[in-house]
Amino acid sequence: MVTTSTVPIHWNSETEVCLFYAMRGQKPVGINKHFHMMCIHRKFCESIGQSVSSEQLWEHLGTMYNLKALDESEATPFKNTRSEFRLPPEILNCKKAQSKSTVDENVEEDEGPPVKVPTKSNRKRSRQSAPSTPNPSSPAVPTVKRRRQ
Repeated sequence: MVTTSTVPIHWNSETEVCLFYAMRGQKPVGINKHFHMMCIHRKFCESIGQSVSSEQLWEHLGTMYNLKALDESEATPFKNTRSEFRLPPEILNCKKAQSKSTVDENVEEDEGPPVKVPTKSNRKRSRQSAPSTPNPSSPAVPTVKRRRQ
């Protein structure tokens, strides 16, 4: 991890204007606020020519705006409420039954005689010879379809 030394920034009108330009097109609220803050941070550090921590930016934005209220007012594309979730007992019992049956199958497979797996050297290759007269229903013979003119 690379650490850079950050100097406390002196906020004046010029640095705030640089912050507003860096925020153009980015809003540090909502579900993607941290991604937007990364872009704002990069643009702001480039514009003022020194490294500033993102915590300093969050603190200064917190003095200018009520970030919590803005974050809550931001619309989310999906319902974002927390609730307790539990799987229905039918699914839990089904999973338990499946896990027991797979364990039983594995035990039965282990008890059987060892199976010889054919290797490449003992496999025989068989070829099918093509019939000497082509069959019209054979897929190898292309059929010609004519269009009406």
